[in-house]
Amino acid sequence: EGLASGPGSRFEYSNLNYVLAGAVIEAVSGLPYARFMDERVFAPMGMTRTSASRADAERMGLAVGSRGFLGWTIRGNHDYPEGMVPGGYVASSVRDMAAYMAFMQKGGVTAGGARLISPGSFERMTTRQSATGAAYGYGWMVSPEAIDHLGEVAGFLTEVVALRDGSGWGWVVLVGRSDALWGTFLHSSVWRIEAGLDRLLRPGRSPLPPPGPLRMGTYRLVMGFIAALVIGLLALSCLGPLSLRRRSGRDAGRSGPHPRAVAGAFALHLVLPLAVLGIFPLVLGRPWALILSFAPDFALLCLVLAAGELLIGAVKAGLVLSRVKRSRRA
Repeated sequence: EGLASGPGSRFEYSNLNYVLAGAVIEAVSGLPYARFMDERVFAPMGMTRTSASRADAERMGLAVGSRGFLGWTIRGNHDYPEGMVPGGYVASSVRDMAAYMAFMQKGGVTAGGARLISPGSFERMTTRQSATGAAYGYGWMVSPEAIDHLGEVAGFLTEVVALRDGSGWGWVVLVGRSDALWGTFLHSSVWRIEAGLDRLLRPGRSPLPPPGPLRMGTYRLVMGFIAALVIGLLALSCLGPLSLRRRSGRDAGRSGPHPRAVAGAFALHLVLPLAVLGIFPLVLGRPWALILSFAPDFALLCLVLAAGELLIGAVKAGLVLSRVKRSRRA
């Protein structure tokens, strides 16, 4: 179909492009991606507890991430998609990430003095490459003050920041929990940690104030209200089949339900579920599988509402057809 835009003309983040880069590495090197990273990248940098292989990561003590659910915490128990590893599924440790930070601060040179990235490539990595949109290099968000990148998969959140003031300072935040709703307690807390580190490392600078945190009590209240709304709507919908059964004997002589009742039932039990199932992924720009991974509480409530209304609508349709058949026989 052709390119959506010319190379370098517009910024548009895509995890699949990193997956494609991983496939290119495998094709050129003749090695599996995990092995290539171990031998050519992690080992020279002294990152002995870092791996792109789940089996190796588990032997090193891979943590079990967690996710928020209605304001509470549940275990991650998420899949480790091998095909998506180049897009963000490398397991590491704080010490290894410190070694990586030092590597970046030295311009692509390891602690032992080995250069893994040419000066030209490092310059392109840390320089804006798009004419419009976000200031993004090859793998880094870039600004005059720092290069940074936020990463999140189901169960974990990571932030890497390397300052560009010549001090050599930077920080890495590793969190064993993911939270898809930006501005909730988790992200606000991470932002505050980074603001505090920024004040310690650069005391003369006045950082942008972090956003006011959305208290977990408030979040639980909002999600509880949404859950109650879904349950209440399903309960009200269940009254329809019950009333149809009660009226079936009294209305045996009628030809069928009123057209307005049919239109209302159609809107409630077919249009609403299809809208929930189809509109949310379009609005969020994410498939349901991804929404379930990153926002399981919100996604589950939406799916329960859609599935419940479809099921109740099917029961209603069966009862209406039964009424119509009885009325015709009468």
